[in-house]
Amino acid sequence: MARSKKHKIKSLEPHQTASITSSQPPSECSKQEVEAEGRFLDLKPEATINFMAPKSILPILLPQAGPKCQHACCTPIPNTARIDHFVDYHDFHAEDLAWAIQSGLEPDSIERYLQKINARHRVPELNRSLKYQTGAKTVVLPLLAFAVERNCPRIIRALCAAGASPNGRMQPHSVPLIAYAVLISEYEFSDTTNAVMALLAMGADPKNIPSDMWEEPVKAPRKDAEPMPMTLIPSDGWCVPEIRKALARSLIFSQRYGLYKAANMAQPTERMLQVAKSGNITSLFEVLFHIIGQQGAIKEVLDSILDHYLFKRQTPLTMFFTGLSGHGKTELAKQMGCLLSLPIQIVDCTTMRRTTDMFGPSAPYQGYEEGSPLNNYLASHSNKPIVVFLDEFDKTTEDVRNAFLLPFESGFYEDRRDKRKIDCSKTIWILAGNIGTQTISDFWDSHMRNTTEQRKAKAPFHQLQERLQLEVVENIGGPLAGRLSRIIPYVPFDDLEMAAVAYKFMKQAKIDARKDIDVEKHQVFRHLVVSYVDDGKIASSIAKQSYVPQLGARSLQMAVQRMIERNLSSCFLGSGKMVTDAKNSGPLESYEVRLIENEDLAQVEVSKAESKVIQRREEI
Repeated sequence: MARSKKHKIKSLEPHQTASITSSQPPSECSKQEVEAEGRFLDLKPEATINFMAPKSILPILLPQAGPKCQHACCTPIPNTARIDHFVDYHDFHAEDLAWAIQSGLEPDSIERYLQKINARHRVPELNRSLKYQTGAKTVVLPLLAFAVERNCPRIIRALCAAGASPNGRMQPHSVPLIAYAVLISEYEFSDTTNAVMALLAMGADPKNIPSDMWEEPVKAPRKDAEPMPMTLIPSDGWCVPEIRKALARSLIFSQRYGLYKAANMAQPTERMLQVAKSGNITSLFEVLFHIIGQQGAIKEVLDSILDHYLFKRQTPLTMFFTGLSGHGKTELAKQMGCLLSLPIQIVDCTTMRRTTDMFGPSAPYQGYEEGSPLNNYLASHSNKPIVVFLDEFDKTTEDVRNAFLLPFESGFYEDRRDKRKIDCSKTIWILAGNIGTQTISDFWDSHMRNTTEQRKAKAPFHQLQERLQLEVVENIGGPLAGRLSRIIPYVPFDDLEMAAVAYKFMKQAKIDARKDIDVEKHQVFRHLVVSYVDDGKIASSIAKQSYVPQLGARSLQMAVQRMIERNLSSCFLGSGKMVTDAKNSGPLESYEVRLIENEDLAQVEVSKAESKVIQRREEI
């Protein structure tokens, strides 16, 4: 049975904020994900607050869930193994899964549990409303709310893939799950962008959040919805002024950009989903939410992979990514491996001058027993789907390129160590280079620069690919170019994409600052809260001043380091006592970053703000 809970927090002055953390170990997704995203929730300054208390309708905390299966055989089993016991010996109950998620069980355990449940029984149970009593109030929640509260994109994806609806509502106030994912990051103690993106990728309707708050992503959302056309107000009226103001505070630029993209992109057809499901690659559609810009390139990648599975081709899929550096070629390759749950090997080809550099010497030459990283990777994954990313491939020699003719053509390769025949027909080969950058830039200027997403989607990419094919043949030779499945161009960023990339680095600086201090590892700029005042405006200004197409995202990363991190460093080092690990249990220093606009040039200013107090959760 679920236990009712109250949460005491310190009474503060009106200008101060407070937050809580669990007195028990938090239900983290994993150590790595916690370090990347954090999980700290804020409450309004009131003496005592219940979930959805009368003075506040905001769904800050979910009630504590307990397992429905409480048979005598379950009691002695540790939590980490109990979920497996449930599925092996008892009926499937959504309450058990809610308990497991909230108790911090690893995503592997959750996924394994879901895979063992018959789909016919699983789907209705995953979407059944769960009722919990908190004091005198009854709350009704979808199971997916517990994965959102935990801020774990992987569990969100697993539940949705198993049949849970990403458009569920939290009663009694009918708050959409995607709005809840934004609201739990209140006061910027945590970043829930990946959870928001996971919901969108799994089909959450972006218009569950009022569209006027994100349809121009660079602009800060309005706190007051009046006057406002009725078409912009959700029909069920959940977005009352209190929630609207909290959303305006919490809806950061990266989330607004994700909502904007979701509303403007074409959804996969039923047949596309059917083919993807048959190849177990449906998660690949999520890549649209993990890459900034490059919608044309992503579409080409998706089409290439779907065609490969549709026609059951037995030869390797070989794609050539080309364009200016720093525009997402490596990032897309990494995301493909991650989303498809495939191992990926990245090879820097700038130093590959001879075949022995790439594959190692053949027997009986000295060192043949050791092979090479690529040789050994292919050998250990024979007849298995994998991703190989050959970065800067156009910098290799003819000798190296000729060594790939047979693997690309037939899908077979000979292990240099023992002459064993290796099947790499299921390998996805991705070659990357900078061929035809001027051709790509000219095409972008003519067809795609600062236009609508719809017009970008209609740009004649095939014409660009035909021109690039001639340049690729000239650069790497006809024999190898003829074995490429598709040439995929990467274009420069437009104004919105530049700002989104700049904010990506701004957000990472904030996430890093929120981690714990570790003096031994010389990590002292930690246990801090960095807040951006009008974040889209700051990101847009940095992008306009600093974006260099030839450097791509690297130019924006350097700009964030120069304009924001350097100012944060000056403010941090200019005052205060020596930092010790003991500060991790105290208040968080807080810094505000804002844009100061002068007549000639906008500048970033950093100032110290009120410290944030984390108050421990107390169970009554």
